[in-house]
Amino acid sequence: MSRGRSLLPTLSILSLAVTFGVVAVTPAFGSAWPRAHRVRNWEPEFMANDHSYSRAEALAHAREFDVIVAISGSFREHVGAMRQANPRLRILAYQNGGYSSTGRSYPEAWYAHTATGARIRSRDHGNYLMQIANPNYVRHVISECRDHLDASRYDGCFLDSMGPAAMSTSYVTGVAIDPRTGSAWGLGDYIRAGRHLVGEVGRATGRRLVVANGVASGSAYFASPGTGILADPIDGAMVELFVRTASDSPGTYRPTSRWRLDVDMLRHAARNDRTLFCVTKAWSDASKAREDRMFRYAFATFLLGASSRSYFSFLYDRNTGRPSNAWDVGLGRPRGAYGRHDGVFQRRFAHGRALVNPSDRGVRVRLPHRMRTLGGRWVHRVWMPGHTGVVLLRG
Repeated sequence: MSRGRSLLPTLSILSLAVTFGVVAVTPAFGSAWPRAHRVRNWEPEFMANDHSYSRAEALAHAREFDVIVAISGSFREHVGAMRQANPRLRILAYQNGGYSSTGRSYPEAWYAHTATGARIRSRDHGNYLMQIANPNYVRHVISECRDHLDASRYDGCFLDSMGPAAMSTSYVTGVAIDPRTGSAWGLGDYIRAGRHLVGEVGRATGRRLVVANGVASGSAYFASPGTGILADPIDGAMVELFVRTASDSPGTYRPTSRWRLDVDMLRHAARNDRTLFCVTKAWSDASKAREDRMFRYAFATFLLGASSRSYFSFLYDRNTGRPSNAWDVGLGRPRGAYGRHDGVFQRRFAHGRALVNPSDRGVRVRLPHRMRTLGGRWVHRVWMPGHTGVVLLRG
């Protein structure tokens, strides 16, 4: 169970509770989750360009995903029908916990300031950085969460922008001052302040789900202090930079040592009762073939470390509800942890295996028996160029 909360199992809602060999639990919302062989996927609907859906479109989203983070008005008119279509469905209402889009509505003490007293804004969106340690602002975030829940009839709140990006002047327009010390925020103090804020929202909303965005990547997760602590007092946290960032060029890859931190993050999170929602974005001008290669690489990487506390999303673009037959891959239970074999990283499952080559050099891997690719081709060996991933099935 998550520290201080009773609902962490309620987010363990796709069937990999069985697929990855975890004993099914009875969540606070109802009976034990149904058993089926599916990969735990989720939808960050709040990243979509359009938030207007017909009833048929809303039902399609509900059938494709068991966890959706959405703008409060996106599915408001369809919630009942979506839950009928998918009784496992959990929808969380999006709100920006660390920033505000308006510079006029709140007391000046709620806004973050530089040493000269200037307000601070995000460079990409123009939102105002807020003073997340201000008790009155914390109470406002709690009130806003409750308002979203009342208006949307969703199952919980998602607090965006709670991570360390606010400490980087490449992301914001200035260095924020901690009013408690009169000095620039230390990274560790800021992460702990974010943890406190999201924990207060979790305590105030009781049996409603709370998830925060701020883990960033495996590198940030294992830093000191690591961003993984954001997940401790609540039901989960988002990893927005899994394997790559949206702005990376199609040919940009992390070195093996940094790539491996993303895999080890998933394993460490499972051992420490942390549920992580990973997303990989391919928002580039790459060809469809290159984007598909990015997907296979990120997907196989996820499978190397995934547990019943791991969720995955891949965005080719801002069509966040894109269906995929990859979620129905029946790999079965894992046969141990991942490791390096025959020059690539591999993890065996009852009905297949995931392989990733994060290096620059191509590797030919001889398989112990004939296996089938997700495209239906039978192979005895696979050629894996640098920075590729593959998922193979036994039959």
